Amino acid sequence: MPDITEELTEYTSANGVCYDASTQFGSDSIIIDTSLYINGDAAFNTTEFMGQGIIYATGAVTYNAGSMSTANGSRLFIASESGDITINGSGISMNAVLYAPNGCVCINSNELNLNGRIIAKQVCINGTKVNINAGPCDLDMLDFIFKPEIDVAADGTKKENRRVSLSVQEIMNTEYIQKENTVWSITRDGEDAGQYYAVDEENSDYFHREMIFREAGTYMVSVTVTTGKVNYTVTKELVIEEDKAPCADFELSDKYFMRDEEGKTYVHIDDSSVSPDGDTIGRRVWTIYYDKDNNGEFDESEGTVISDENEAAVDYTTENVGRYKVSITVYETFDDTIPKLLTEDAYLHDDTSGKAVSECVFEVGNEAPTAALDIEKSKSADIVFTVGETDADTMAVYTEKADELKTLLAENGIDAKVDAVSTSTYTAQDTFAWKEYGHYNCDGYAEHIIYEEDAIKMIGYYSSPKKDFLYIANDNPGQKTFEFDLQRDNTDWHSMEGGGFLFNTTVSDDDNYIKGFCILVTRSGLKLVRIDCDNLQRFRDGGVEWVQNVGQLLRTYSIPNLYAEHHFKIVVDSSTISVWDGDTLVIDNFVLPENDYGYGFGPITSQAWHDCWQRSYFTFKNITMETMTGSSLSDIVDGYDWRAGASHYVLNISSAEVPELVSDDAMAELAAALIRNQAAFAGIGSDTNESQYLGLLNAANTGGMYVSLDDLSSKMDTINTYILQSVLSKDYSIDKYITTDDIITYKGYYQDAENDKIYEEQWGYEYDPSAFTSSSGEAENIVKKVDEPITVFENTGAYSIRLAVRDNPTGDNDALDGYRLWSDTEQYDRLLLVQTRPAASVSVTVSEDSEDSSECIANAVYEAYDADHTDDSTQGIREEYFCYKNVKDAGWTEGKLPNRLAAGCTYLVKYQVKDAEGTLSFPAVAVVCTTEPGVYEEIDDTVPPTVYIDTAKTEIKVGEELLIDGYALDDYGVDSYEMYIDGELVPQLFWTSDINS
Repeated sequence: MPDITEELTEYTSANGVCYDASTQFGSDSIIIDTSLYINGDAAFNTTEFMGQGIIYATGAVTYNAGSMSTANGSRLFIASESGDITINGSGISMNAVLYAPNGCVCINSNELNLNGRIIAKQVCINGTKVNINAGPCDLDMLDFIFKPEIDVAADGTKKENRRVSLSVQEIMNTEYIQKENTVWSITRDGEDAGQYYAVDEENSDYFHREMIFREAGTYMVSVTVTTGKVNYTVTKELVIEEDKAPCADFELSDKYFMRDEEGKTYVHIDDSSVSPDGDTIGRRVWTIYYDKDNNGEFDESEGTVISDENEAAVDYTTENVGRYKVSITVYETFDDTIPKLLTEDAYLHDDTSGKAVSECVFEVGNEAPTAALDIEKSKSADIVFTVGETDADTMAVYTEKADELKTLLAENGIDAKVDAVSTSTYTAQDTFAWKEYGHYNCDGYAEHIIYEEDAIKMIGYYSSPKKDFLYIANDNPGQKTFEFDLQRDNTDWHSMEGGGFLFNTTVSDDDNYIKGFCILVTRSGLKLVRIDCDNLQRFRDGGVEWVQNVGQLLRTYSIPNLYAEHHFKIVVDSSTISVWDGDTLVIDNFVLPENDYGYGFGPITSQAWHDCWQRSYFTFKNITMETMTGSSLSDIVDGYDWRAGASHYVLNISSAEVPELVSDDAMAELAAALIRNQAAFAGIGSDTNESQYLGLLNAANTGGMYVSLDDLSSKMDTINTYILQSVLSKDYSIDKYITTDDIITYKGYYQDAENDKIYEEQWGYEYDPSAFTSSSGEAENIVKKVDEPITVFENTGAYSIRLAVRDNPTGDNDALDGYRLWSDTEQYDRLLLVQTRPAASVSVTVSEDSEDSSECIANAVYEAYDADHTDDSTQGIREEYFCYKNVKDAGWTEGKLPNRLAAGCTYLVKYQVKDAEGTLSFPAVAVVCTTEPGVYEEIDDTVPPTVYIDTAKTEIKVGEELLIDGYALDDYGVDSYEMYIDGELVPQLFWTSDINS
C-alpha cells in the first residue's frame, strides 16, 4: 500500500478536530465520533473506548482501555505517521484499520476481534483469543485519498449536424467511480446549450455520448464523476464549425433550340453546382417552367420536376414551342451523422432563384412551313351496292365487305362514296310503336285489339264489316322482310273477310285516306289487294265490306288449311312482293302497279256483314321486320346521283332472276346507264341469273366481272381488289386543262420540317374568264381568297393559284399564336385552265319499212358542241367516235348506225366527241328497239344540205401542210359526204376528223 500519510494529514487537518501538540485523553468512557488530528503523540486512557472516523497522530498512539469498540455500522481508522500504535486492554472488538507505516502495531489483549486490517512495519499481538478478519470495505472510508483521474475525448467531424463522439477516458483511480452518477454538462457562452445539440441516447452510456451539434460555436464540455466520497470534474473546449450550404448553378448547351422532323427538341443541361466546404451533393432536383400563357412570367403552376434522382446532367425533351426556364435545387448530404437526430432543414440546400433570368431561360422555336402545289385529279370513286333477292346471312357478308371496301379505299388515299345496303331487324316487343286504328266500347268489348305477351289478337264484331289495323309510317323505299305467325279462330267465315298485313301503305288522319297494299287470308285463299280509299273513316267503320271494293284485287293465291297456324314471310320493296307460307313460295316476285303510296305497314283484319252473335278473330304472333336501305338496279337506270369526276362502279347480288334484266330492252336500258356513266359492273349471282349478269357485262362492255355466290367472302375480296386496282391504275395527272366536272386534289401543298399540323391556309385564285370565247363569269380578272381550296371549278377560264399556309406548333393554345408561322411570301403560282367538257347526244327514231317487214328504218341524229367554242365553225369539236351494237354482240361496230336495221332486235348506239383541247365528252347512248317500230311516213325533204369548207390559211408554200375543215348540215341528216380538190376525190383518211353531221 502506498504511503498515505500526507493525504491523511491533509484530510484530518481540514475535516477533523486538530491538536497542535501531543495530547492525552482520559476518562472512564471515551467516545470519539469525528476525526482527530494530533500533531504529536496521542494517548487514550479509559475503561471503555468507542470511536469512529480517523484518529491521526504524527507521533505514537497509545490506548489503555478495558474495552474498545466501534458503533454499529461505523469504522475507525487509527494512524501514526512516524511512531507505534500500542493497544492494551482486556476485550477489544471493533471495525478498524491500524496504520503505522513507519512503526510497530502492538496489541496486548486477552480477546481480540478485529474486523479490518493492520498495516505496519511490524506487528506484535499478545492474546488468548485473537480474530482478525479483513474485508473489501476496510478502506472505504479512505476513498478521498484515492481520488479518480479522467479525461474527455471528442471524435468525429466537428461540424454542424455531424456525428461527434464524446468519451470519458479513465486515467487513474477509476475503479471506485460510481458511473451511474456521472454528470455531463455542455454550455455555450456560459449558458446551457441543450437547444443546440441532440444525443443519441440509444447508443450512449454513462461514459459515452453519441451526439450532433445543430449550430456552430464554441462549447464547454464538462464531465463530473464521483466515488461517492469524492468528485472529479474535467472540462474540455469543443469548437463546432459552420456547415456551409452548396452553391447551385447549371450551364445550358444553348439558348435557342429548333425541333426535329418528329416535332421534338432535346435540351442538354449540365449541373455546375459546388459545395464550398467539400460536402457531397446528394440530391439534385431539376425543374422546368414552361411559359405556356406567353406572358413572360414563370409561375409555380407552370413548373414540372423533370428529375429528382441526383443527375449531374439532364436531357429534356419537349414538343412545345415557347420559352422555358430552368431551375435546379441542390441538397448536400453526409454520412457522418445520426440521421434520426436531424431536423428537416439539416441538409443545407441552394437553388438558382438568384441566377439571372436571362441565364436560366431557353426558347424552343418554330420553322416556317413551305407551300407547294402539286395538283392532280382526285382519286375518287362512287360505288353502289345494290341487292336483289337474297338471305340474311348473305346480306351480312355483303354488307361487311362493303365496309371493308370503304376502309381499303380510304387507306389508299381514295375519296370514296360507298352507297352500301344496310339491314335492320325489329320486333313487335321492343321496337314497334304501333298506332292503333281500332274500335272501343263496342259490341261488349272495351277494346278489340288485345295484346297478350308476344301475341296480338284482333276480335271481330256482331254485324258491321269494320276494319281494325295497327300501323307504322315508314319512309324507307328499300327492301323489307316481314315475318309473323297468323291463326284464324275456328268459327265459320260468314262473319270475317280475312286477316293479313298492310305494306307499302300510307294512312292519313288529316286527309282522311288510306292508300297502299295488303295480303289477306280469306276463305278463298290468300288475296293480294291494292287499296285506294279516299274516306278512311268509312273504310274503318263498316262502310266497305270487302277491301278490294275500294281498290283492286290483284290476284288470289291458294293456301292449304286456312284454320291452321301459318308462318308468313313477306319480302317487299317499292315495286315487287314475294310471300312464303312456311317454306312454300306463294307469291313469286309480283310486280306491283306503279304507285306513290308510301312504305308504312302493319297487321289488319277485315270483318264481313252478318247478323248474329258470332265474333271471329285472328291472332298475330312473333311479328318481326327486317329492313334494307340502299339503291336498286332500277335506281341506276332511273338516274343515280353520280359524281361526274369520279370512277363509277355498280354491284348487284341476287340468288333469283333479276327483274331489271328480264328482257333485252330492260338489259339495254341498264347497259346504257352504265355506259353513259362509264360505270363498271360486278354481278354476284347463281345459276338462275348467271346468263343475265353475263349478258349485261357483254352489252355494256364497261368493265367488271361476274362471280358466283358460293364462297362469297372470298369472291367479294376479289371484287374489292378489282375496284381498288382499277381506281389506282388510272392517270390522274393534270398538264394544263381540266373540266368543270373534274374533281381535283392538291397533293403535298403543305410541308413542315417539324411535321406540325396545318393551322390555317389562304388560297388565292386569280380568275380570268376570258381564256375561252364563251367563258362564263365577269369579263375581267377576279381575285378570290378562300380558306379551303376549290376542288371543283364551276366557271371556265384561267386560274392562277396562290397559296400561303400557316403551321400550328401550339395545338389549341392561342396564347402562343405568335409561334404559328406563315410560309414565305414567295408563294407558289400554278396556272390552270378550266374548260367545259364537250357534250354529245344521240337520238334514234325507228319506223317500219313498208316494203320489207324484216327490217326497220332507223334515223340517228348525232349532235355535239363545246360550250367554250360556240363561235367556232365546228363548235369546238375536233374528233367524233361512232359505234353501235346489237346488245347480244360481243363487241362494238365502229361507224354510224345504219339506216336499216333487222326487226325484232335491240341495239345500243354510242357517240363520243373530242374538243380542241383534246377532252373527250362522256358517252352519249341511245337504246334502239326494233320490235315495235313506228309507222313510216314519207318525208318531204325539199331543202338540200349545206356544205361548209374552212381552210386554216388562204396562201401556203409548196410542201406545207394545210388543214381543210369540211362538213355538211341537213335537217334530216347527211347520208354521205365526199371532198374533192381540183376534181380529185380526197380519201377520208386524209380528212380532218372534225366532222359534224
